[in-house]
Amino acid sequence: MLSKSKNDFVILTCKAYEQGNAALQGLQAYLVNLGFKARLEAWQKLDFARLDEKSVLLPLAVWDYSLDFKAFLSFLKTCEQKKIYMQNELSLIKTNLNKIYLKSLQDNALSLPKSLFLLEDEKLFWQEQIQAFKQNTGLKELIIKPLIGQSGYKVKRLTELKELDKEYENGALVQEFISGISEFGELCLIFFKAEFCYAIKREVPKGEFRANSAYRVIIKPCENVPKEALNLALKAVQSLAKSSLYARVDLFYDGKNFLINELELIEPSLYFDFCENSYKSFVKALLERLN
Repeated sequence: MLSKSKNDFVILTCKAYEQGNAALQGLQAYLVNLGFKARLEAWQKLDFARLDEKSVLLPLAVWDYSLDFKAFLSFLKTCEQKKIYMQNELSLIKTNLNKIYLKSLQDNALSLPKSLFLLEDEKLFWQEQIQAFKQNTGLKELIIKPLIGQSGYKVKRLTELKELDKEYENGALVQEFISGISEFGELCLIFFKAEFCYAIKREVPKGEFRANSAYRVIIKPCENVPKEALNLALKAVQSLAKSSLYARVDLFYDGKNFLINELELIEPSLYFDFCENSYKSFVKALLERLN
């Protein structure tokens, strides 16, 4: 059992937000009030000399890893070499870095928007692949997003095929445009130790289709989660994140069915400030895994 006096929780942040946000500062305070050591520190500035076998890294605010991807991979390698304990574990983080993980969900017959994965080593064929995708699906409106990306960065409607290979260096994901997001928004289900805890809904402003905080979404608690949505999210977590400490499943509704947008396992907002007992539930799950 880990000793409170020796335990050291480091909530990893990033250069632009070294102190995270109010929700993560609240998590730090909650841990400190329980008698643990806890601090917020940017992953770029982490002093490995201060860490030991009792240190636990929580990468909850590494909100810029995709912008300096090679450096972040190097950081993860150092953590692995030094055997630094991280939650979620490194294997899950590595899998979740690239949206190609969604193909595994697709292959397991879980509902996603119609998707085309444009791989980095197939750039010469991207335009042909997109044209064939449109023809085979009959879709007229598409969106494109980086396979390695965060916070809605470079997520846009796909209106032309020029320069895609240069703009999306690490590959891209092309999907059908879900018009229902304007009406229904996005449903985010939060899981601790693969068990559902609570949900929030993100409503997008008129004319917007990106359900991200950077695009003026309105966030509300969701107390009554549709059974279909919960079942789909549970299947996603059981499929790829059964061993996770935390997971967030983001769902769209197309007017008929719920569809998986993302399974977030690295630095999702867990919306602690929208659920009364969220810190208690999170820390309970964390300590159960450590003890």
